[in-house]
Amino acid sequence: MQANGIDPLRSAEGRALIQQIINNTDTAGINLRKQAAANKILWDKSIADLRAKNLYNKDFIDWDFARRHGVTPDKWSTEKNGLWTDTSADPYQDLNQYTGHIFDKMEDDYMETKDGYDYFGVNRDRRMGALTPQVQDLLSTQLGKYHYEQAAKDAAYILGRTPTEQEVLDQFKSNVLDATKEYEHRTRKENEEYGRQRKHVYDVALENLRHKNDMEEINERNGGSGSKSGSGKSGGDY
Repeated sequence: MQANGIDPLRSAEGRALIQQIINNTDTAGINLRKQAAANKILWDKSIADLRAKNLYNKDFIDWDFARRHGVTPDKWSTEKNGLWTDTSADPYQDLNQYTGHIFDKMEDDYMETKDGYDYFGVNRDRRMGALTPQVQDLLSTQLGKYHYEQAAKDAAYILGRTPTEQEVLDQFKSNVLDATKEYEHRTRKENEEYGRQRKHVYDVALENLRHKNDMEEINERNGGSGSKSGSGKSGGDY
């Protein structure tokens, strides 16, 4: 304007041109881009926080992000993918951390009696019974879906083919139980009936031993003090 002799502030023509520029400026777009930049700053901060807390897993973050946006975070392009909207990344938990709460309060139960002992504890079958009703809730989260897809890869490798949904579900449950084996244990306690029988046998054996010792002591005393028969001649001739 000044090059064309127009005063941008004092002339009506200059003020009109400035207003025209203001009216044509994409203010909403600028604000959106500012918000996108603020969102990315928050995202980067959340990643740093997850790293500090040992809750970051790049494979899970990339998987989760790609499911929602079609690309991983490091491949994001504003030109191709639009403005950045995510403000935080989800924390990662392995299967032990994610499912341990299902088993950590299970109380010992009777398991079997063997060789005179009653066994109590928590076995794999009982844990499977506790896990099965919880599976759908576990699979309702992004983290659960991620572990489910890992189970699908495991099942495909083990079977050498594309697994069925049931086979993947079974593999997922097996992976959970394998990852939480520390919750399986067994302790033993002597069976009461076996204990009574063992004590009875012990008491009988002890009584027999005492009786034997007593008899040997009596025989030893008698053999040392009595007169021997047939040792001497009686008086008189026959």
